[in-house]
Amino acid sequence: MLNNILNGWRPAITKLGIISLIVLVTFYTWPVKAEVFKLESNWTCGKTVDLVAELRSAGEDVVITGAIDGVVMLTFWVNPTTRTFTAVGTPVANPDTSCIIIHGTKATAMPPKNMI
Repeated sequence: MLNNILNGWRPAITKLGIISLIVLVTFYTWPVKAEVFKLESNWTCGKTVDLVAELRSAGEDVVITGAIDGVVMLTFWVNPTTRTFTAVGTPVANPDTSCIIIHGTKATAMPPKNMI
């Protein structure tokens, strides 16, 4: 029994506290299957040809490309003079459309670790 007259209230409260703590820890550490959801964003999307022309007119050139799970082609554009940069995502299924994911300033090249 959790709370009988012989044991009093203190053991019952201790047991309830321990059980509550176990439930709380289990709740926050139990692995949860993540759900895929659409991320609301303020990406600027348009025709890939127009986007490339705009970035080239700003003096930016592609310095890195990479595919993400065969779904999106990611390209990083950098202007070495002004140090501006732009990350562009292009869906493999629809290469006519591209989106500016992020852009910024103060781009700096980092040497590979084996060169340091």
